[in-house]
Amino acid sequence: MVENENNLGSFIFDDDLIEFEPFANFELNFYHWFKPYMRNVFSTQSRRKIINLELHKQLIKEFNKASDNDEMREVINAMGRNGFKGPKSYFNPNIKFYDFLIANNIQSITNIKNNTIKYFLVNELESYSSTYKKDILVAIKNFLQFIESKNYIKNGDSHFFKLDRTLVKSIQKERKPLAYLKPDSEFDLFLSTIDKINWKRNSKHRNRVMLKILLITGIRVSELTDIKKSDFKESGNSYEIAIIGKGNKKRYVYIAKNIIESDLNNLVLIDTEYLFTTRTGKKLNDRYLNTIIENVLQEANIPKKEKNGPHMLRHSCATWLNVVAGYDISKLQAYLAHEDISTTKKYVHLNEKVVKDMSERVNIILGSKL
Repeated sequence: MVENENNLGSFIFDDDLIEFEPFANFELNFYHWFKPYMRNVFSTQSRRKIINLELHKQLIKEFNKASDNDEMREVINAMGRNGFKGPKSYFNPNIKFYDFLIANNIQSITNIKNNTIKYFLVNELESYSSTYKKDILVAIKNFLQFIESKNYIKNGDSHFFKLDRTLVKSIQKERKPLAYLKPDSEFDLFLSTIDKINWKRNSKHRNRVMLKILLITGIRVSELTDIKKSDFKESGNSYEIAIIGKGNKKRYVYIAKNIIESDLNNLVLIDTEYLFTTRTGKKLNDRYLNTIIENVLQEANIPKKEKNGPHMLRHSCATWLNVVAGYDISKLQAYLAHEDISTTKKYVHLNEKVVKDMSERVNIILGSKL
């Protein structure tokens, strides 16, 4: 049971320093820190996508009054439905870690060591992907660093966890192949097939524009569904599209007019600020885009990929740019808006295999003519 904090002052005026472990009970001490931590998360996350600001303010008050995990989770989920999705990625991992600590009879926050976290990552999360484990680790470290920055002990000292920088090495990397459309054959085939699908009348032009933008610009699916009508501008023979990416960073991508102009002019527009929506004005989700991408793959007789979703089209764009257009790694990093060039390197390694495959294909076609 979480200590109930009904006083609004405790919500607005968190102390700069907080007593490290004022209770004899681990559960109370955990939530003594976790609620101020989550309030700090609320204040640092972007509020740009919040749908109803008054509801958001009320939900923060409800979180402050929540008395257990389930009540807090309900509020966090409600925040997500209201467009404030960021806190969930900090809340869920730390509650999962808390459940692990309780199950292992941890008596004090001081018992959280490097080996505690490593055991949790390796053994408790064994069935999860390395990406998910890294996200969990980031959230746990963020929480513990918050405690380090705020805590004091009555004798004037403070507690530090001394987290090992090599913690991440306990997460084994997975060697999963990236899914992509082959640049020498499947890329153009997928693009031309988009116009051949017998789409429903109300969704035909929208689906065509969305798929072409994903394939040609390589933007993320969340960036696509966040495009507003005001983000589209003509720029010579192209359309300039303003994109809000990770970290709330703005950039521009371009697509030739002749590729989407006809469909764009015939879009069935709903009375909402967003360009791509359902008939009722709601934003589209990944599941729908997965479905229409599979429809194109099937119509084009392209074998299904390891993953057939929008990110596969992002990989395909990067592969085509590297192999066919000759983009080097620095250009790819800029085009795909990767913060870390190590992420871009995955695409280049992938493309080395593509070049080898294309060379073998040329040999088969030309044979002795080479």
